[in-house]
Amino acid sequence: MKMQHSLGIISDRAWSKPGNTSIAILCRDWYKPGNTKSWIAVSGREWYKLDNTKSWIPVLVTSLGDETCISLTIPSLEYQSWAEIGSIPVSGSWDARLGKADISTRLSQDPGRCTKAGDYCLQKECSGYFSIDSVAHLDNEHTLKLLVEQQRGIVGPLLVRQEQTWSNFWGAIADNGYYARSADYMEIIQNKRKGLWNVPYITHCYLINVTLLNNFETRPVYTIDGTEPDMAFAITNRYRDIFMYVNNRLEFGHLINPETYDLRRTNPDIYEISSNKLDWQKRYIHDNYNDNFNVDHKPIQPCPDVFWFPIVNLRFCREFIEIMETYGQWSDGSNQDFRLQGGYENVPTRDIHMNQVDYERQWLYFLKEYVRPLQELVFIGYFHDPPRSLMNFVVRYKPEEQPALRPHHDSSTYTINIALNQVGVDYEGGGCRFLRYNCSVTDTKPGWMLMHPGRLTHYHEGLRVVKGTRYIMISFIDP
Repeated sequence: MKMQHSLGIISDRAWSKPGNTSIAILCRDWYKPGNTKSWIAVSGREWYKLDNTKSWIPVLVTSLGDETCISLTIPSLEYQSWAEIGSIPVSGSWDARLGKADISTRLSQDPGRCTKAGDYCLQKECSGYFSIDSVAHLDNEHTLKLLVEQQRGIVGPLLVRQEQTWSNFWGAIADNGYYARSADYMEIIQNKRKGLWNVPYITHCYLINVTLLNNFETRPVYTIDGTEPDMAFAITNRYRDIFMYVNNRLEFGHLINPETYDLRRTNPDIYEISSNKLDWQKRYIHDNYNDNFNVDHKPIQPCPDVFWFPIVNLRFCREFIEIMETYGQWSDGSNQDFRLQGGYENVPTRDIHMNQVDYERQWLYFLKEYVRPLQELVFIGYFHDPPRSLMNFVVRYKPEEQPALRPHHDSSTYTINIALNQVGVDYEGGGCRFLRYNCSVTDTKPGWMLMHPGRLTHYHEGLRVVKGTRYIMISFIDP
C-alpha cells in the first residue's frame, strides 16, 4: 500500500526568534473524494545536518487519539525548508529528501478532522492555523511569513496547475453557488494583475488567524450536509461576511495535478511527465541537461556523427529498470515477435516495448520535449516536430541470455541509446561499435544518451557483456 502524497512542512527563518513559535499545521489528502486521509508525523534532530543546502524542521507529534493536527515547533535556528510532494510507503524511509529519517503515518477518515485540528491549534496557543492539502506544492520558502504579513483573517497564496487555468480560488460565484469565472480571473492567474484579492472561495492552502478560531461566531465550519468540506468552509465564511483573500504579489508555488496519478503502477511519478511537467523535470532530468544548449558548450562526439548528451538522472534510470523488471515479460530474443506487425524481427533483442508498460504516450512526449531539441542542435537543418517512433524499448544484455547484438543498420533517420546502469559496477564489457569508423563507445554513463544516424551510414553492433546485466533504452526515430 502506498500513500497518494507526502508533505514536508514549510516555514521561514524570519519566524525564528528567542524561544519557540508554535503553529498548528493541518495536512490533508484530497486526492479523490472518499479517499482515506493521510497524516504524516516525523521526528529527529538529526535532520538539521542531513543536507548542507536544505535543512528540515522536526515535526513533533504525540499520541493525539482522534485529534488530527500536527504541531510544528520552530526553534530559533537559521534554516531554510520547503515542501515536497511524492508517493511514499506507509512505513519506512523517504530517501528522496530525508535520508534515513523515519516517517510514521496515521490514517483518519474522521469527517470532523478540520474542526479537531482547530481545537488542537487553540490548545497549543498557536497564533495561526495553516491548512495545506497534498496537491499544494510550495516553492517559496517565505510563504508562511508572507501570509502572516498580510494581516488578514483568512489568506492564501495563489497556486495554479502548471500550464492550466485551474487554481486554488474562484473569482466569482454562479447562481447555483458554484464556480463562475470573473472578468479578471485570467489576468490574476497569469500575474498580469497583482495584488491581494478578496475572493468567494479558496482551498488547498490558506492561513487562518487565531482570532477567528477563538470566536464561536467566526470559527470555520467544514461540515454541511451534502456539501464537501471546502465548499462548506467557503459558504459559511461568505454567509458570515468573513472575507477570504488570495495573494499573487509574488510567486509561491503551484498545484499538483493528481488526475492521472495511478498508484497501481510501478513508480507512478515517472508517468507524470506531461501532467506535472515541472515537477517531473526536477525529479528526472539530468542536472546538466541545459548545459547542452550553452553557446560555449561543444557537444561531445566520441565517434563521427555520434553525439553524447546528459539527459536523465540516476533516479530515472533506477526507476525505469524497476518498471521493466517488475513487468518482467522480456521477449525471448528470437526472430518471431508477436508484438510487431508481421510478427518478424530481423535483428532481435531481449527487450520490453514501451506500450507493454503503458509508457508509449509518455515516451513520445519525452522525445518531443527533450530529445528533439538536441537533435536539432547537432543535425542542423533536419526538423520533424513531433518526432515519430514506432520502436521504443528497453534492452537487457546478460551473458547467459543475450550477451551481444550482431552488426546491423537501424530502421530510423536517427537513433537514441540511453544507458540505464553503470559499466564496471553493474556489468562488465558491453558498449557500441560503429564498424565503418572502427570506433567504439564503451565507457557509457547512466542517464547519458548516444544519438547517431540510423540507416545507411552508421552500421553498428552491440559489444559482448561478459558479466552482470546491462540495460539500455532505445528509440528508432522517424523511420
